Formats: sequence, C-alpha cells, structure tokens
Amino acid sequence: MKKVLVIAVAFLMSSCAIQKYSEVRFMTDFRPYTTAGFMISPLSTIAAEYRPIATISIEFTPGFDVTYLNDETVKKEEKTFDDLYHSGPHLKKQWHEPTSDEMLDKFVEYAKSLGANGLLDYQAEVIRDLKTNTVQYYRLTAFAVHID
Repeated sequence: MKKVLVIAVAFLMSSCAIQKYSEVRFMTDFRPYTTAGFMISPLSTIAAEYRPIATISIEFTPGFDVTYLNDETVKKEEKTFDDLYHSGPHLKKQWHEPTSDEMLDKFVEYAKSLGANGLLDYQAEVIRDLKTNTVQYYRLTAFAVHID
C-alpha cells in the first residue's frame, strides 16, 4: 500500500512540472524610418561615407507620468493635488510603461535634432532588478551619423 501511495504522489508531483510549448517573437521595425530616409543599423559600420555626430544614450524609466494621459482619464477629468511637491491641480497621474516603438520614435527625433540621418551600432537593453525581475529602465544607445 505504501508503494502505491508513493507512486501516486510521485506521479502527481511530476505531472505539475509540464511546460507547454510556446513561441514569443520580438521585433523592432525600422522600415518606417528607412522609407523616410533615416537609416538604423545594429552594425557599427556601413559601406557609405558618413560624418560622426554623437554617441547617444537615452534611458526610459517606467513610472507615474503626468504628461502621459490615457483617454479614460481625460474623459473623467479627475484632478488631484500633489501634497509632496505642493503642486496645483492636474489630471490624475498615470503609470506609463514605454513601448519599443515610442522609445525608438523619441530616440530618432533626438538624433534628427542633432543633424543625424542615421544611427549605427543601435542597441536596446532592458535593465531588470535581479531579485524581483521587474524592469528598472530601458536603455537605447547608438552612434548618430550623417550619411553623405
């Protein structure tokens, strides 16, 4: 009887550890920028003449952002007062987690403001807390260039 009980418990414990097959794909789409004449490459060099402009690194930290408002908040017009900083009334603060497209848009706009029409050695990193695995910030880095 003990053998049957041990086998039953072992079977139940092992059946809980089944992992289902899944596929997850991630992509950053450079096509809208390429068609608009702005080149983005993960490579550190290209076969064209270019002038170096700057090395750019921007960090995006998820958090409460008063400048980001979703449609629901705008409709409700909920106003709050910030006691900590003694600011006036503003629309309710929203938690904002930047998307990869949003971050790339801001990154490209900043590079364009410096006179760049391309980014080389483009890298996107997610920095996570080791204990909780939560996202601390996202870092985009590239070498801004003007391609002749």
